Parts: sequence; structure tokens; C-alpha cells
Amino acid sequence: MTCGTDTTSKWVNYKDKPGIKICVSCYQKHMLDVAAAAGTTCVKCGTDATSGQWYSWKAVPGTKICKLCYQKDLRHRKKAANAKAE
Repeated sequence: MTCGTDTTSKWVNYKDKPGIKICVSCYQKHMLDVAAAAGTTCVKCGTDATSGQWYSWKAVPGTKICKLCYQKDLRHRKKAANAKAE
């Protein structure tokens, strides 16, 4: 599962093996593998791969959205909240 590197800009705790750290590249690959195995797809854009994590989408309970769609949705909600405050 790991690439064998000893230098990286960021280390991540490997959830499957407590106490083990892996480089961020291996972590992202692991997350993609986990999502693919689970059959997870984003209900907004249809992707089955994300470079981060999956988020539960409150607009449609029981569904998931990718990190990019979550960030876009969050920005949209913040803009709407700011517009109401003015």
C-alpha cells in the first residue's frame, strides 16, 4: 500500500493500521480505492473519484457528494447567507 518514500510534505495517519503514517499521495490513492470498492458516486457531478473525502449531502439525505462539489455548495450557501444579511 505504501510507496516507500521517507520524504513528503505531509504525512497522514493510516486509518486501517493505527500508529502507521503514510504519505499524502498514498493516502489519496487509498481513499480512491475505498470509494471505488464501495461504489460511491457523487450525486451532483457523477464522479466516483475524489482527492479527499466524501460528504453526506443534506439536500438529499443518504447520498454523498465529492469534495469539489461540497466546496462549491459551501461557497454558494455562504454567498446566499451574506446576501440575506445585507
